[in-house]
Amino acid sequence: MEKKTKLNVRAEEGKVVVMQEITRIMTQEESLKEMQGLQAEIKKAENDKIQITQLIEQKKFEKDLEKIEESLGELKPFLQEWEEVNKPLYEDLKKHLERDVRKEKLKHGYDRVKDTNQKIVLQNQILGPLLEEKGLSMQHPIAHEIKKTFDQI
Repeated sequence: MEKKTKLNVRAEEGKVVVMQEITRIMTQEESLKEMQGLQAEIKKAENDKIQITQLIEQKKFEKDLEKIEESLGELKPFLQEWEEVNKPLYEDLKKHLERDVRKEKLKHGYDRVKDTNQKIVLQNQILGPLLEEKGLSMQHPIAHEIKKTFDQI
């Protein structure tokens, strides 16, 4: 491989510009090797770009996760405090619901039903409207507590 270097110096707007021109003369085999080297450099740069992009995305998601954890850290104690304030109301509501469940169980003959599947259906038919009347869903913690002790109520 033959290498020629040409230098050029000029003044431009109060600055000195030095230009270096390198001419390389090579055989086709040498050219292919040089081209493969350049292709390998480009491929490595593209892989580095992908890795760095992934790291940036991970960092972004880490920041999102930190924000969520911070928010949960603030909200959970607030919810516990709020539940504590509402505890007397929940207890009163639970007593009223248990009283209404007792009445409805007698009305529908719940204790005479022997089939487990029929009991579950009847339990939901009794409890669902009572909860809805109070503005609660079947997923509310009070509903779960009443369901646990439904047979003993």
